[in-house]
Amino acid sequence: MRLIKIFMLLFIQASFAQGGEIFLTTGDTEIDFYDAIDDPDINTITFKTNINITQNNKIVPSNKTLRFFEGNKLIINNGIQLDINGNIDAGLYQIFEIDNSDQIEGKPILEYIYPQWFGAKGDKIKDNTDYLQKSINLAFKFSVPLKIPSGHYKTKRLYINNGNKPLIIEGVLNDVTGGVFKGSTLELINDPNDLDEILLHFGVNKNKELITSANTQVKNINFVTYLSRDINKPTYAIKGGSREGGKWFTRSRIKDCTFFNFHYGLYFGGYSDGIHLSDLKFEVVNKCIYIVEGDASRIENIIAEPYIDYVLYSFASIGLSFSNGILRAPTRTITPKAFRMPFIFKGTHHNAIEGLTYVKDGPIKVENAYIETSDGIAILANTPNVYFNNISYNLVDGVDSREVQNKNTISLLNSAGANQMVNCRFTNFKIQRQ
Repeated sequence: MRLIKIFMLLFIQASFAQGGEIFLTTGDTEIDFYDAIDDPDINTITFKTNINITQNNKIVPSNKTLRFFEGNKLIINNGIQLDINGNIDAGLYQIFEIDNSDQIEGKPILEYIYPQWFGAKGDKIKDNTDYLQKSINLAFKFSVPLKIPSGHYKTKRLYINNGNKPLIIEGVLNDVTGGVFKGSTLELINDPNDLDEILLHFGVNKNKELITSANTQVKNINFVTYLSRDINKPTYAIKGGSREGGKWFTRSRIKDCTFFNFHYGLYFGGYSDGIHLSDLKFEVVNKCIYIVEGDASRIENIIAEPYIDYVLYSFASIGLSFSNGILRAPTRTITPKAFRMPFIFKGTHHNAIEGLTYVKDGPIKVENAYIETSDGIAILANTPNVYFNNISYNLVDGVDSREVQNKNTISLLNSAGANQMVNCRFTNFKIQRQ
């Protein structure tokens, strides 16, 4: 009897730790996992082996913590769903093997979701599309920020159909030195089965169905591509909103990001009110920011060197502001026929479905900008109430003009029946030739 008691004591000490923790080790099965989540005396379930989940609709209650050692994971079989309402304690390694994000439900207690939990590796080699997509879907499903650790992640298009659910995609503070991208870098790679070259696509699902996307934040990420910037198949770092589809990309913020070698850096195609863009750097980007109906949107602290075609194209926006920018056009070595006007503002909006033309009357404000270009500063088309303040415009001979030159400082274009170019103001405007 004494030997039996000693053996039982040793067995209990090997399987349980203090505070109600159980270790699932080699030889344990899903039955042991289910027993653990049903046992009120167990608070922490620690995985030192893989566990296959084959029974549907099992629930991890909110008073349980799932703790994973590296190399061990939950394998949720296809068609099976697991509800997790407790905490997850794991490092930056895979802990879930799933076919799709619908297999994990519940309300887990998390500070962040990491793409590594689903198999991602920021090694500049692996295609991480599937793992990033799963982590994005679960981030907005659970209203938990997605944290992308430092690394270089190759990916194809990522679809973000969060609707009005808040979504935060956050990297590690970026640092670009001598063309070497540090921190969290997402690289857009070619997908031969996709007609569009888009990295983050807000407001669309994998079936290409358009939906509204609102309440999103993207910060501390380098967006990179080495694909062609050809206009016939343009690349986009971030795209959202559709005027034709009547879908909004709104009330969102993008900050502390860099964009390299894209045709479009940020493209907001319709109903893009309440956008806040700050502390962004564009390098070798044709069209840095394109925004349609960017009412009450704020753009600040922008570096674009070089921009190829323009820095900001605003279409039918009211109350949009741009402040604090260093904007330099390219040298002769990059796209010699580029447009090179940093600002283009167009006031009219034609709705082809309704057959009506709407006229927006600003105001739009641009202030505190240093500009180097061989062309002018802006084109204003049917746009009254545009204000330029504290502008340093440097006409640089060392950069090329396109064949049809735009030597006017400001080009005013007005079509019949549209708004007259009235109440446009230019203050503290300095022009010099370098």
